[in-house]
Amino acid sequence: MKGAAKTAADRNRPVDREALARLRSLGYTAGAEMPRKTKFGPEDDLKTFLPFQQRLERGILLKDAAKYAESIREFESLIAERKDFIWAYIFLAESFFAQKDPAAAVRTLEAGVRANPESYTLLAACGAVLLNTGDLTSAIGVLEKALSIIDTDPEPWTNLGFINWRKGEFNKASEYYRKAIALDPSYAPAYAHYGTLFLTAYTDRGRKPEYLTEATANFQKAVALNPTLVLAWRGLGMAKKEAGKDAEAIQAWEKAVALDAGDAFAVPRLAEAYLVAGQKAKARTILETYLKVKGNAISAAERTKIQGLLDKTK
Repeated sequence: MKGAAKTAADRNRPVDREALARLRSLGYTAGAEMPRKTKFGPEDDLKTFLPFQQRLERGILLKDAAKYAESIREFESLIAERKDFIWAYIFLAESFFAQKDPAAAVRTLEAGVRANPESYTLLAACGAVLLNTGDLTSAIGVLEKALSIIDTDPEPWTNLGFINWRKGEFNKASEYYRKAIALDPSYAPAYAHYGTLFLTAYTDRGRKPEYLTEATANFQKAVALNPTLVLAWRGLGMAKKEAGKDAEAIQAWEKAVALDAGDAFAVPRLAEAYLVAGQKAKARTILETYLKVKGNAISAAERTKIQGLLDKTK
């Protein structure tokens, strides 16, 4: 029995790593794996466990095929039968996000935490989702609980830094970002957010050159570590713009837009920079592409703003 249980756990871990990598790319889950189980029961026997694992994988395939209603039913069925099946909650939340229903994703992860209060993975994911939906107060409590279980993952520390940045707590945010970087000097998002903190300090605290220097250095470190990090390219563009280096700002924003043609921050700024540089055709191309990508998911105010920029390209 014990050997079979370990085999089941071993079979689960590769899926765990894959799930974490996929969810991290969406920006709302923890980076560390849960501690391995040390106690096993009948539910961990391979014959018992394997059908649940196969159903999890079937749900993932359904979700990847954009069959969200079916994937949701599969994951909900798994949870109904095994409330300790952590990854069913995680992928159910991802399915709800794919359907643009973050409130349902929050409810899913909160239910997972209630059923598994010592699960670091669920706590960290839930805290990140609460942050992304704007519930900063709840996010703080959940993230601190996660860190009381595992405090060596840079992602929750970075998320707490972001929350304190939003609250205007410069010193506390800086402390959390430094902690994240110390834990993992290769974790690019911590540098990107730390750069944003210094860029905000530069614009809000007397435009001190040292703040702009720190912002630029952190953004550059972030893109060196992860060239696909849109947040870092956005920030680097702003830092270069503030330094009067318009050509370098354009290069950074071009990187951001190439990665995400629907980026609401970089697209209008790059279009404005193109217009200043007399590159109307380039401005029109990215603005028209932006409108196509956004489709109906754009407010009337934003559409008016984009149209105003388009009018300047004529």
